Amino acid sequence: MRDAARASPARLALILLAVAWSLLPIALVVSASLKPAREIFETPPRLLFLPTAENYVRLWRTAPEFFRTLANSLIVPAGARLVTIACSSLAGYVYAR
Repeated sequence: MRDAARASPARLALILLAVAWSLLPIALVVSASLKPAREIFETPPRLLFLPTAENYVRLWRTAPEFFRTLANSLIVPAGARLVTIACSSLAGYVYAR
């Protein structure tokens, strides 16, 4: 295997650090959404807890339009992705000819 194709340990460590830096806030938000309200701001925070859907049930009851807007937020990028794939496929076909 060539030296350029092999990932050095330092480069791999930097990539893993960047991925952890990016995913950690998302993981904290998701874990906080699954905690009971009284446990969200505990100090020190507990890493192991019994997850609950209590916050989502309350959100469903108090603001049901949230889930409709969330669905819209998923539908629009999915449509944009399909249009991009279709246009890119056609352009790739033209460039290949």
